[in-house]
Amino acid sequence: MFGSLIDYWYYTGDPTYNSVVTQGMQFQVGQYNNYEPQNQTFDLGNDDQAFWAMSALDAAETNFPNPPSNNPQWLPLAQAVFNRQAQRWDNATCGGGLAGNSTPLMRVSLKWSYTCFCLLITA
Repeated sequence: MFGSLIDYWYYTGDPTYNSVVTQGMQFQVGQYNNYEPQNQTFDLGNDDQAFWAMSALDAAETNFPNPPSNNPQWLPLAQAVFNRQAQRWDNATCGGGLAGNSTPLMRVSLKWSYTCFCLLITA
């Protein structure tokens, strides 16, 4: 949703929702500034995390106003997600890939082409 609102701002020049977008995207950054917030660590999927990163990339690429300088900026947030997910790349099965889940707490660990695609987009 935030990516859509960033695009709305970019194409219309209407800043009506900019503060809401910034607030929402900053709320989910987590303690390591990589979109792994404590409130989602049990069931956070790599694709979920990548959606946040893709919105941050969209913000950086369109020059969406960065948050105040004491908060994480858009491009470093997206880079942090890529770096975190690249560490999760698993060559042990299926010729490599990224599982749908991001934590071992989740019982099912399937490799999804979609999560691999999301990692590629954030590269």
